[in-house]
Amino acid sequence: MRVSTAWLRQICQYHRLQNVVQERALYSTQAFLDRFVNHEKAGVPSGAGTSGEQGFDLNRMHRLLDAVDSPQAALPVVHVAGTKGKGSVSTLLSCILAAAGYRVGTYTSPHIRDIRERIAINDVPISQADFDSLSEAHQSSIEASQSQPEGAPTHFEVLTALALRHFKDQQVDLAVVEAGLGGATDATNVFTPDTLRVAVITELGREHETALGVGLTRIAAAKAGIFKEGRPITVHKGLDKDLEDWQNGCTVDMRLLGEHHCHNAAAAVAAALQLHGQGWTMITGKAIVEGLHHAHLLGRFQVTCLEEPESPWVVLDGAHTPASARALASTLRQAFPQEGHPVALVVGMAADKHHREVLQALRRTNPILVVFVSVPIAGSKERSVAPGTLAAHWQMASMDDRRRGQRCRTTIQASMMAAVDKARTELAAVKPGAGVVCICGSLHTVAEAFNVLPLQAQLCR
Repeated sequence: MRVSTAWLRQICQYHRLQNVVQERALYSTQAFLDRFVNHEKAGVPSGAGTSGEQGFDLNRMHRLLDAVDSPQAALPVVHVAGTKGKGSVSTLLSCILAAAGYRVGTYTSPHIRDIRERIAINDVPISQADFDSLSEAHQSSIEASQSQPEGAPTHFEVLTALALRHFKDQQVDLAVVEAGLGGATDATNVFTPDTLRVAVITELGREHETALGVGLTRIAAAKAGIFKEGRPITVHKGLDKDLEDWQNGCTVDMRLLGEHHCHNAAAAVAAALQLHGQGWTMITGKAIVEGLHHAHLLGRFQVTCLEEPESPWVVLDGAHTPASARALASTLRQAFPQEGHPVALVVGMAADKHHREVLQALRRTNPILVVFVSVPIAGSKERSVAPGTLAAHWQMASMDDRRRGQRCRTTIQASMMAAVDKARTELAAVKPGAGVVCICGSLHTVAEAFNVLPLQAQLCR
């Protein structure tokens, strides 16, 4: 049975009303954070992630931390940087440490549904009350730091300082901190050899080249800026030999789907073994297995349905690089074989990504329809690429693709709701209730889906 867009809108209005109280509670803290320049929304300046004159000034971050009583000074940390998988590795490692019995703080970005997701202890985001109290307690000190010669801190710098302060106040045993951009000049790069326990570099790719420099060599140099003299490092490649002893006799049942998550898990396990060797002896094989099993990630091949009869499957994945798009395409067709599972893609991306390469990789899903849509990036459409641009790149990618049988319909829709409704209609015409709507291109695209679609909550974990 065909369900109307009007019906979906009524359901969504109900869901939005449920969030009104929470949104109002967020207002005071969010309003304070909104006073600062948000480069996630406006775009990162050229050269910001390099060590040159255009790079972000870490002296400004250190002064900001001084204003909140230097929480990083005695906080044991695992620092994670990379192009692809750093958020996943951070979460997986945190789950291992929590399963081992440690109290672990996790700082990641961006968020999907709520900014408080970025600051978590043992997988529980900071409460609204604690977030407000934290902000209010340090507001005057942070505001005073704006008059320093280095200038006013950014939105990300303020949030990072508050996260580290929260972890220190809550007496975590260790914090796992994901770098925001690059590493060398990132606001998270404030740890010393005395506090850094392990530095982790995940898979590298050609992203943010305007900010980090062109080519993998310069990107790698920026990421390697998190290394500290005398401290161990874990890198994405070459982990197999280090894991042989632990893997013998161990079977891991992970809820996360996709071969790429096996590589992410390997990096997390390697970091955990480094910590074990430093005296964190509660990290056992059992804790590693349990941690990996219970780990879940919002917006990383997350499978759910709409709250409606005969809903197609909905897959939410923030893939926005060529490598992550290839991983998505592979995982999608492993989970939903082509025979009997027609696919419709809903794609929205930020303007500073490798659009043609990402779309070329997504063609491997063999979709019957691709719907392009513009979505807010960090609350603004300033950084969102026009759907028409994406459609043009798809056509160019189809000309490059020498495989036959790859033709599909493409369309542009004005909103996520309209895009998913169009995808549902096309899938229902082929095989009612049996298709897959895959929403991808950015974690911000996934966030928009969470905001406007009536998704079944019990599967959204």
